Amino acid sequence: MAIKKYVFGSFQTNCYVITENKKAIIIDPGQNSSMLIDLLKDFEVLAILITHAHIDHIDGIGNFNCPIYISELDRPGLFDKRISLYTDCYCEPSFDKSKLRVKTFKDNEDILIDEFKFHTLLTPGHTLGSTCYFYKNVVFTGDTLFRLSSGRTDFYGGSEIEMAKSLKLLVNNINKDMKILPGHDDETDIEFEKRYNPYLKKITN
Repeated sequence: MAIKKYVFGSFQTNCYVITENKKAIIIDPGQNSSMLIDLLKDFEVLAILITHAHIDHIDGIGNFNCPIYISELDRPGLFDKRISLYTDCYCEPSFDKSKLRVKTFKDNEDILIDEFKFHTLLTPGHTLGSTCYFYKNVVFTGDTLFRLSSGRTDFYGGSEIEMAKSLKLLVNNINKDMKILPGHDDETDIEFEKRYNPYLKKITN
């Protein structure tokens, strides 16, 4: 099993690709991520997982003909340019909304895709349906938890109160041996964040 990070677009968004036995799962293929088509030409792309429906995390979802998993609360962002911030960025989606194969889930569900098993944890605050995906010894935190920071709460569906609750939830659910792979910037771990992240220190002290 391998997990590779690619950084795409003007927002420098992290896209992750998990591969095993010539099969692949993509997490958050954002803007200018079409190079994945060639990089994964020898793999069967089974699914795309979306942490939240913002332009810099979803713009590449049309590059592969596979199911797209997103929380039911964030699903509207795939179809509404205001929610997904395309309107704010003065641009159009590069995918055909009519061709999307969307699968939704609720909080605390297990998603089994072939040999890949993910557990979902709903972490609202950045968006209504922001989701963290737990996979083996890693957790993909999207724009909820970053190294030394946390996600903005001033977009549609954002909430400082909900973000604080979500950060507490992550502190209680991420064990010290897990890698945290965020939607932007570098990987981290929960012990480092509890010690140095001002947003976590604020809610745990």
